[in-house]
Amino acid sequence: MVTRLVVAVALAVALVAASLPAVDAAREERTKARLDAELTRVADAARSLPETEDAAGDTSLAARRVVAVSVPERSLTTASVDYVELAGGDVSVGASFSYRLAGREETTHRLTGVPLSTPTGPVRLSATGTQRLALSLVERGRGRLVTLRRLEADDVGGAA
Repeated sequence: MVTRLVVAVALAVALVAASLPAVDAAREERTKARLDAELTRVADAARSLPETEDAAGDTSLAARRVVAVSVPERSLTTASVDYVELAGGDVSVGASFSYRLAGREETTHRLTGVPLSTPTGPVRLSATGTQRLALSLVERGRGRLVTLRRLEADDVGGAA
């Protein structure tokens, strides 16, 4: 009877140990897919703003889109995220949307075709949870530019 118990426990431990790498890989893939979807929503908003709105020289009067970005918390189904970062760039080089999962290399996507500016430097989201970003369409010189900034808790519909 004791021998059966020991064999059953050893078999259970071996099965769990064999499945952990697959669980970790699935957790990472699920998190990457989720972050890619979040960043796609930001990119879609940045692309649609110049297509559907008029630019304003005054930032406080500029057309604006607010996008909520969710940085997932580590769980059984979600990997730990070190950061999500959005940095501006011109039309040819493109803005960069990056993230890094804990213990992994940074993943970077480029948004080309839309001049996107982050006037106060790259916007880095390190905390988990939902954070709001404001995209505004402004007139700069002879061109139109989409600016991106993080909205703080006390920003409620005011100037972007």
